[in-house]
Amino acid sequence: LEERGRCPHHLFDIVSAPETWSAGDFRRSALEVIRNGSPKKTLLLVGGSGFYLQALTLGMFEAPALDPAARELLRQRTRDVASE
Repeated sequence: LEERGRCPHHLFDIVSAPETWSAGDFRRSALEVIRNGSPKKTLLLVGGSGFYLQALTLGMFEAPALDPAARELLRQRTRDVASE
């Protein structure tokens, strides 16, 4: 907390563990920070994976959300395979 008080941090601790947050969500949020940031300040992108940097710089394709029933079916199948 002391370190975060010395310089602004963005998109840090904004999603709790049970929530889903995709690389596309990150890209939209990061672009908003970049657009609304001060033009006189340098922004650093740190942490995460190279995939998130790629999503930010190269973009993402739009895909529909997975149907909750399909998601549950996949979870069940994963449990079944893991228990074999």
